[in-house]
Amino acid sequence: MIDVHAHWIPAHCFEVPGGVTLRVRDGEVFYGDVPLQLSAGDLTDPEVLLEQAAARGFTASVVSAPPISFALGSDSAAVEYCARYNESLGALTRNAGGRVVALGNLPLGLPGEALAMLDELASRGEFAGIAIPPMLGRLRLDQDPMRSILRGASRLGMCVLVHPMQLPGPGLGHHYMQNLLGNPVETAAAIGAVLLGGVLDELPDLRICFVHGGGAAPALLGRWDHGWRARADVRGDLTDLPSQAFRRLYLDTLVHGVDQLRLLTAVASDAHLIAGSDHPFDMGDRDPAFHLREAGLDPGGLRAGALNFLGERGAAWINDQKGPIDHG
Repeated sequence: MIDVHAHWIPAHCFEVPGGVTLRVRDGEVFYGDVPLQLSAGDLTDPEVLLEQAAARGFTASVVSAPPISFALGSDSAAVEYCARYNESLGALTRNAGGRVVALGNLPLGLPGEALAMLDELASRGEFAGIAIPPMLGRLRLDQDPMRSILRGASRLGMCVLVHPMQLPGPGLGHHYMQNLLGNPVETAAAIGAVLLGGVLDELPDLRICFVHGGGAAPALLGRWDHGWRARADVRGDLTDLPSQAFRRLYLDTLVHGVDQLRLLTAVASDAHLIAGSDHPFDMGDRDPAFHLREAGLDPGGLRAGALNFLGERGAAWINDQKGPIDHG
């Protein structure tokens, strides 16, 4: 199988401009004062990435910056940071023998520079697409500048992975609720923006994946369909029912339970389901094959979905490199 949801950060990118600096204390990585329950090597060592992928049944990984490494500032430091991150990820990918495909990091707070960097990444074979947050400040994916980034990705044939950022919110300041509830809600809100905002109608060739199984969205599709039928302001920019448009999205299978996977398979397109691990974070899946097998998902179908998401550029990179290649 191919893991479409894996993360890596080089040590020289621990300090994110305008963000929170990652620090290592007694061998453990902290995000500010929050322990990530990771060693520095878990995040930075390419061999750990490859070994863990193999241990979980993956023979190729699609690697992106975790959301703590999204540089969203609006100054030149963000541009320099993203360029430095992308250069390091590109080098890792070129040296991984076809076992890694890269998703680039963009300085989204500077839309012109971000689009220029997107064009540059598209000229490099090891980059199949980009990873982005579900919103930029208060701006949704159906609003500029994020919509212009999606237009650029579609024009260039680059795929897009949307990853939540664990943003603070009311009632979420306890028991890791910013992650447990906040992340699924962020992802659902982003999906709502893409569907109801008409992004897929404008960009029918856009290949966009929402991680963690689309967050809370699968459980909300019935409500969204009702709203689409009942209210003109809901259906104004979307020609199909939300549940029908939802099947055009790619979703990873990281939902942490067989019943949740069965819900996902009931509402998503089989051809658009792809496996993900969230390596190396604690909310990842240490044994993804178990849940996939128990839910009756075919590894070959998940591999095909991943290759479709990656497009010709990403599929060629996996298949053309020397080394252990995934043949399903």
